[in-house]
Amino acid sequence: TVFIGNSLVNGLSIYAYGDVFHGAAFYAENSMTIIGAGDFVSRAAGSGCRKVYIGLGMNELSYDKDALRQYFTDAIATLRESDPDRIIYLMAVTPVSRHKSDTSSDFTKSRVQSFNEMLYSIAEDEGVWYLDSYTALADEDGYLPSDVTADGVPFTPDYYKRRIELLQTHYYTED
Repeated sequence: TVFIGNSLVNGLSIYAYGDVFHGAAFYAENSMTIIGAGDFVSRAAGSGCRKVYIGLGMNELSYDKDALRQYFTDAIATLRESDPDRIIYLMAVTPVSRHKSDTSSDFTKSRVQSFNEMLYSIAEDEGVWYLDSYTALADEDGYLPSDVTADGVPFTPDYYKRRIELLQTHYYTED
């Protein structure tokens, strides 16, 4: 398994408890975008891995979605070239806090939801899996709870456990 993503994906490897991701590779950097992820996608494509999780989008919320759609589609094509049967997941952009949404023009609840609609559409069109981490991490109003984040986007180590549990219970098996 390979995870490709930004700081929120990097946090999965940092805050994983026990040996949850035994043998998984994490190609993740702070502020990573799908536009800059080409080397990571190529490394994942050549790794021989069976599953790839792509967790990007938070840093691209204000970008042109039509252009981004093409980058995501190209990444999926690259991953499939070396293994057409590879299992690919597009991970939803996680929610932001109400305060962050109210005080930022880029990191808003509506932008996150719109971006996730695009990711879901790409997943449907490309025949890959969509992992709805947004719903799993949002409160009843669709925000990241304020008590699990310092600045409205990244979450506390304890809240990563919730995201990790989602990964452990929502996956495709070939059996």
